[in-house]
Amino acid sequence: MDPTIAGFTAFIFGIMGVPSVALPATAPVIQWSYDFALDWVNQDLQNAPSQTTSWSIYARAVYNLAADTLINWAPDQSGQTYFADLRKQFGCNSFVAGVIQSSGDEGTNESLVVPEAFKELTIANLGNLKTPYGRNYLGIAQSTGTIWGLS
Repeated sequence: MDPTIAGFTAFIFGIMGVPSVALPATAPVIQWSYDFALDWVNQDLQNAPSQTTSWSIYARAVYNLAADTLINWAPDQSGQTYFADLRKQFGCNSFVAGVIQSSGDEGTNESLVVPEAFKELTIANLGNLKTPYGRNYLGIAQSTGTIWGLS
């Protein structure tokens, strides 16, 4: 199934589990986040094979990027701190210039291999890595090959 605003709204309240007291279903940020994702997700993903009984790969990419955007931009309702708490939990407002390659001290030393795909991440992509929905979006985008926009 192709992405729709109704599908994204169902994703917000069903998959993400956002309570309605934290985000009314008519909040403008829902449409804005959805539109942003439609603008950014590579439409070539529409060509990925999908089952007719569930969301298409393209819809999943749109919903996950829109969810990441929603977490980063949704204002809290009066008296609520739901989205501020999520941004704090995920470290969304903390700048990270890249992926840690190695660290150590007197007693320990670790080094992780940085995948080639991480070397091509943009600042926006580094931000996407902070939320589970942004990571899901990047995973979908990268899994479909080189069409996803990173050079």
